[in-house]
Amino acid sequence: NGVNTSTIICNIGILYFYRGELQLSEKFLHLSLQIKEEAQGAHHPDTIDSYTNFGYLAVYQGKISEGQLYYNKALDSLIYLSKQSNSSSGQIYLPMILDIKNILKLIS
Repeated sequence: NGVNTSTIICNIGILYFYRGELQLSEKFLHLSLQIKEEAQGAHHPDTIDSYTNFGYLAVYQGKISEGQLYYNKALDSLIYLSKQSNSSSGQIYLPMILDIKNILKLIS
């Protein structure tokens, strides 16, 4: 299915990142993100992971404003999920929310 395919595509993008082939990495990570957004929506944990992957890549390439955009998308989705969950299960998102807030402070 599309979600499994997007995971494979994401892994290829990460592999290209570690090989230093950033343009290919961006291409594959972007394709993976598109598939996840369409198949699962913006608030699914897999999509949120893709937002953070893409944000990291953008910041690494010096595209700070683009990185901030994707980190903010991840943050907004995590906050949405935490509010939709009951009080105990919503707490699982708190460490990720704090991590992304710290990243955004560092790159601002």
